[in-house]
Amino acid sequence: MSANILTPSVNGIPVNVVTKDSSSNAIINNVIMPQNVVVSSSTPVNLTVANSQIIYVTGSIAQTLNAPNATTLNVGTRYIVKNRSTQTISFNLNSGTLLCSITLGMDVEFLLLSNGTQNGTWDINILTGDAIGTVKSYTATSTQIPTGYLLCNGSTYLRASYPLLFALHNTNLFSSQTFTVTIASPAVFTKTAHGFAGGERLRLSTTGALPTGLNTTTDYFVIFVSVNTFNLSLTPNGSAINTSGTQSGTHSYLQSLYGLGDGTTTANVPDYRGMFQRGSGTQTVSSVTYTSGVLGAVQSDDFKSHTHTTPNILGTIGNGWNVSGGGSFFTGPLTYTSNSTGGTETRPVNIAVNYIIKAS
Repeated sequence: MSANILTPSVNGIPVNVVTKDSSSNAIINNVIMPQNVVVSSSTPVNLTVANSQIIYVTGSIAQTLNAPNATTLNVGTRYIVKNRSTQTISFNLNSGTLLCSITLGMDVEFLLLSNGTQNGTWDINILTGDAIGTVKSYTATSTQIPTGYLLCNGSTYLRASYPLLFALHNTNLFSSQTFTVTIASPAVFTKTAHGFAGGERLRLSTTGALPTGLNTTTDYFVIFVSVNTFNLSLTPNGSAINTSGTQSGTHSYLQSLYGLGDGTTTANVPDYRGMFQRGSGTQTVSSVTYTSGVLGAVQSDDFKSHTHTTPNILGTIGNGWNVSGGGSFFTGPLTYTSNSTGGTETRPVNIAVNYIIKAS
């Protein structure tokens, strides 16, 4: 006697129903799929047929997973890798060749399509819709932000609630660096080969006392001076800060993309209110070089340099030099100001949306 296996369907199309049991094992159509939890380390994990189909990776070290030898591996063998660590996972073929990089927060399915060779042929299926840190436009109001996303309005979030987002924008990118600063107007900061281009966001700290004009709770913005020196401003593209008084101890800065919140428990999301996005970097097209600000930095509006051609001027200029028709010729420089027109910014036609960021 054979049993009938019923598969749920919608409009006649089979679907998978995924739930979890009390041990957090995934259950698909009532078939339990146990998870194999891996705490990331520098030691590669060599997968075998004995591994669970779902591999859940935690921790803070970049992990490498090596696929089994596919020579005699059953076609249809699959692994689902869920990256909940704060680093990127490398999923390699059995030979060690990189097959896929799995960024933090992503779920990726690997399905063996053919065997007979060491590496075999694997199909890669991205199961998560967006990677952590993805920013997209959203046409509903700020009170209707979908679960797992945050509104890009510069507000703070709890680092403990969104650890992967915090790692992506901060701890994975930057570490504390020491610097010296002068008591001067403006203050000159020195850090050998600092690597700044201008516009980077810094938070300061010290083992002693910062000079007057600086504190440890404000985000400052870099003004490039030289490869070893820079100024700081209170706003993007603002004026350089002056310092006075005295100072002591060792000073450090910590860079962040969008802000470190209260400095311990919170951080900031990007602030895209009123902003257009632009690709980071520089490229030259038809002899014109296009340069954005550094990643995460605000670039002020600008108007491309140009000239205007003034038609022949008829009438009397200055002290009576007459240039109408065949009259006297004016040889001195002519400076004039045209009537102003337009608004407070230069912008294309646009429509407003909310920007949201994938946070968990």
